[in-house]
Amino acid sequence: MRRKSVGADVARVIGLINHCNSQVLNINEQAIIRVLFTHVSDESSGGPIVSLEQLAREASISPASVSRFIRKVGYASFGDFRTSFAREIEQIYQDRCRMHADSFADEDPDSVFDLVYQRALDNLQATYDHLDRQELWTIVRILDDARSVTIFGDDHVLSDLYTLQLDLMARGVGTYLYKNEEMQVRHAQHIRHGDVILFLTVSQLFVRPDQREVLQAIHERREAVTIGFSQDEDEDFARLFDHFMVFGRPGTTNEGFHSLWFLSTLMSEMLYEL
Repeated sequence: MRRKSVGADVARVIGLINHCNSQVLNINEQAIIRVLFTHVSDESSGGPIVSLEQLAREASISPASVSRFIRKVGYASFGDFRTSFAREIEQIYQDRCRMHADSFADEDPDSVFDLVYQRALDNLQATYDHLDRQELWTIVRILDDARSVTIFGDDHVLSDLYTLQLDLMARGVGTYLYKNEEMQVRHAQHIRHGDVILFLTVSQLFVRPDQREVLQAIHERREAVTIGFSQDEDEDFARLFDHFMVFGRPGTTNEGFHSLWFLSTLMSEMLYEL
């Protein structure tokens, strides 16, 4: 049975935070974000978010500019944002509290050092022990021979794949990094023979239904080679790709970034062995 994906509300506020981290375009957006984040502590304690007029006044821009920004980051209106934001932040906090309690229940606080270290080692060891070396060589050759490579992942994934992008570019392969949130049907319309799509996720819980639809559309065109990496073994998800590799330990989510960095570094070095 497929596990439920991340809730729409939590995905929405994470999308807002990701936008604030890396896609701010102008000084007005910077001002809005600064005011919004100043009031996060008020929201997490259950207080009402500032009104549109107050936010605009504190940011020294017009209410219309604030409303446009709120719609741009995925909310239907400022009213939608105002009623949802506190609940979304609180849900993230409660989820993280449960995750921490499950992982470190009844442990001495200093044991966190040892446990986090051991979990990182366990994830790397699992990847190394189960690595299909022949398949990875096949994937690296596909990347090196590609007309272009488009890599999809979240912010964590893309930071781990940056060196691989540079190495592919240095070898004459146009390589692009796109956030999962930016996947749209139009990507499928621009795929040409010889292109490669590389999709990476530490958990399929983070893959939205619309992203699966885009991957399905690209795969069905049979022009690009599609490659997927995930910590979860899911036959339905694996069928979206021509090549699919499992890494890390299923269900460990962010621990998989230790293994993704290892795989990205490994593929970069493998390129120069071809």
